[in-house]
Amino acid sequence: MKKDQLKAFGQKVYLEWAKLGKKVSEKYEADIFVYNGAFYEPFDYDFYKLCNNPGRKKNAYLILYTYGGDPNVAYRIGSFLQQFYEKLYICIPFKCRSAGTILTIAADSIIMFDTGDIGPIDVQMLKPDEIGERDSGLTLMKALETIKTDAIDTVVNAILSLRNETGFQISTKAAIECSHTITIGLFGELFAQIDPMRLGETIRSLQLGKEYAIRLNYKPRNLKSGAIERLVNAFPSHTFIINRKEAEGLFEDIHQPETIEIDLIDSLGTTATTIGYNNNNTIYFKVDINYEEPNKIGDSNGQPTARNTAKKRSGDSKPTENGEGKRSAN
Repeated sequence: MKKDQLKAFGQKVYLEWAKLGKKVSEKYEADIFVYNGAFYEPFDYDFYKLCNNPGRKKNAYLILYTYGGDPNVAYRIGSFLQQFYEKLYICIPFKCRSAGTILTIAADSIIMFDTGDIGPIDVQMLKPDEIGERDSGLTLMKALETIKTDAIDTVVNAILSLRNETGFQISTKAAIECSHTITIGLFGELFAQIDPMRLGETIRSLQLGKEYAIRLNYKPRNLKSGAIERLVNAFPSHTFIINRKEAEGLFEDIHQPETIEIDLIDSLGTTATTIGYNNNNTIYFKVDINYEEPNKIGDSNGQPTARNTAKKRSGDSKPTENGEGKRSAN
């Protein structure tokens, strides 16, 4: 979303945000933030600027909609919110995946809509020999787990079959040796294709998400026992949907939104319902609950800030002192 597109919302929309945002702010004694899109540098730096405000309220309320991104950035944003605010409330109206799930662990309380969901903690890895393509860290681990299980089943079944079908004329030792030969013949080439370096990278990437989750949970203690292990290992794919009912088995404090929160999300419109990911734009801002007159869009006083994710990753935009992006002359 570009700044000229933000202007299309107009004063009427900003006034509606301020009116409804003020009600939510009063309920939670919180500053209201919106983050819609992917996590990439320097968005964490900009968010630090939004949080580090002498006039900030006691708590923070973050409306989050994301397919993920850089887990390091998500972790830093969560750390900043914990650093500057006593309590953090995270509102999930729609999708909140991967690195977004890491950030939700920083919350003292989660407000999840009927349409909201989170995903597993699954750090994406660059595919070998592919430019810009990423793959789930769970893919290799699930494949390895499947091959391992099948290999063990093959050994056991071969031993039992050889013993039973020969009327126990073949000794257990001989049956084991035969099953060993059969299993190597069936699975040897599959195991040989596993790259030890790639396996190590995968394990480290999954461990990264796990360690961030442990650290962000230290303050709020909102995760139930065993929840981190489940978020890292229990779900079969990167896109697995964890709805509110299932999330209640993972978090201590998670509940439905109240009417004023539903109204606020409705007033945000496409800002909260149209997601920026991959090479699209990310938008994040602090809702100005005292908004009355038209202000310059994109300033550092709580108005929306739009970023182009692709530009950031290509290195042609750098943060300035007020947290705004400055595009290079070329």
